[in-house]
Parts: sequence; C-alpha cells; structure tokens
Amino acid sequence: MLPTMGEVFVRVGQDVNPVQVIAQALPTGGYYVLRAGEILGVPTEEIQKHLLVEPGVSLREGMPIMRKPGKFGRSKTYKSPINGILVDIYDGTLIMQQAQEPIDLRAMMQGRVASVVASRGVVLETRGALVQALWDSGKDGFGKLNTVVKSAKEPLNADRISGDARGTLLIVGWISSADDLNRLENNGIRGVIAGSMPAKICLMARSFSFPIFLTDGVGEQAMSEPIFQLLQRAENKNASLLTSRNGTKGQMSEIIVPSVVTRAESPISFKTVEVGDLVRVLRRNGTNLVGRISKVEERAKYSAIGLLSHGAVVEFGSGEKLFIPFANLDLIS
Repeated sequence: MLPTMGEVFVRVGQDVNPVQVIAQALPTGGYYVLRAGEILGVPTEEIQKHLLVEPGVSLREGMPIMRKPGKFGRSKTYKSPINGILVDIYDGTLIMQQAQEPIDLRAMMQGRVASVVASRGVVLETRGALVQALWDSGKDGFGKLNTVVKSAKEPLNADRISGDARGTLLIVGWISSADDLNRLENNGIRGVIAGSMPAKICLMARSFSFPIFLTDGVGEQAMSEPIFQLLQRAENKNASLLTSRNGTKGQMSEIIVPSVVTRAESPISFKTVEVGDLVRVLRRNGTNLVGRISKVEERAKYSAIGLLSHGAVVEFGSGEKLFIPFANLDLIS
C-alpha cells in the first residue's frame, strides 16, 4: 500500500516481479517563504521589476530568480534555495512550494495481482514456502538465498563471506556480534536471515542498509532446525523479506520463497493441526521450541498463564508434554 493516494499501474491477473513499480504517489511538499522586499532592500511595489520568474514557473535549486542592478553596471543575482514551484507573490514575499521525490511502490515479490485497492495499492498472491519471522530491522528486501554456515547452530562470521555473496540473502544460525554486521555493510549483500541476535544489537541493526530478519526471536538461540532445512533446500532461489509494518495489524514479518506455478494447478488447501504434526512453539521470552502434536484438545483449557484457550498438547524431544494455545503455535508443513 502507498502511504498516500497515488496511481496504481497494474491490473488484476497481471504477473509482477520484485523490482517492478506497481504504484506511485506524488506527495505535495511544504512551503518555503522568501521575503523578497527585505532581501532586495526595495519597496513592495518595486519587487516585480527585479523578478526573473513568474508564478507557476518550476524552480530548480540554484536557479536565478531575482536580480538587482548595482553601481558601475554591476548587478546582484539571487538564486532559488529549493526545487519546486513559485506559487504566488504576496505583499513582497515569494511563496514557493517544495517539490518532493515521487514515492515508488515496488512489488517486492514474484506473484500475481489478486485485486487492486484503488489509488492505494494491490493484493498480491503467490505459491511457495513461507516462514514467519519474529523480528525484523524495518526494511524489506529480496534476492537469492545463500547458506553461509554448515548448521543451524553456527553464527555469522563476516571473515568467511566471499565476494560471491554480493546480491544475495545470507542464511546463518544466529548473529553474535555487531562487528560482523558492520563488516557486511559495504559487501553488497541484500540481507541476513538468522535465528536470533542479542537485544543489545537490535537497535543498531536498524541503521544498516540491508534488512535483518530473525526467525526465532531476540537472544542467542540457534535457528529452528526445520526452518534452517527449508531455507537450505531453497538455496539459490529468489526470496522476499516483507516486514510486519506492511501487513495487517498483528501480522508477523514474512520470508517468502515463491515457486513457479501454472494457472492449471489446483488451489492450495489449508489443513488444521492433527496428531503427529510438527509445530514451532512461540514463547514470550523470545525463545522457541519445536515439537509434535500429541493431542488436540476438543474444549478450551487454561494455559500456563491462566488464560482459557483452545489449543493442543505438544510433546518435545525431551519427552515433556505441554498444553499450548493455538495462537502460540506455528504449523511446520
């Protein structure tokens, strides 16, 4: 969605690619007031004869707009301080409206236009792999997936990132040091996908030019093994990183790996959780566990914090079983 009203360039049913501009807004800039009478040192009624421009003229920064003759044939020229338009001349004052760069809305994902929101944006659809991230640095991105570690427990090591990583999304187990991120700033990478990162790095991470997505939250835990394996299997495939701010309220950040499909394929069917399903348990402390559904409760039960919720009993590798509300479960399929 555009942040303000604009023009949508695509139609329903049209295929789009990540870099394609699908809509654009031309925001109105603020106003700049130039007190011409005071600058020229002349009465209001004499300003007009010193002007080199008229209302409605487009202005460029540094463009001559006023000239006052001086002694001995010399004159002094005054230039526009902004890019914009001269809107009006009133009571010895030049009123200029500042120009702003157009806002381009790119698709950021390979897909098809499902519907158009008039003057604001589109709804895109695609098929492929989806991973919900628990934290992001506030920037969208896309590129080819590039696994630069051997296991989900291995941290990012910038010294091992070669020039071949330029233009790719790095997959690492977790991020242990801000220094490693600093050294990637000028490497031309498109982003980093990690399991976690210490809280002390998160604020700094928002300043980097590339996006950072954490699949398992803030802390020092490795990436969940099923997520690592899924991303590893998608090596060299294009993926999109979409921040939570672009979605509806309550929607998590998303890592999407579109797959090539044909129009003849049958629609996707969504299944409910069943006994034996592999799930990721989202926990309030930022760490996550993976287990299997051992029982789907037919009635609402009280959770560990005393809330009456519908959910399921999840069994973990240690043999421990816990009742988990559905709201805290991600189905891994």
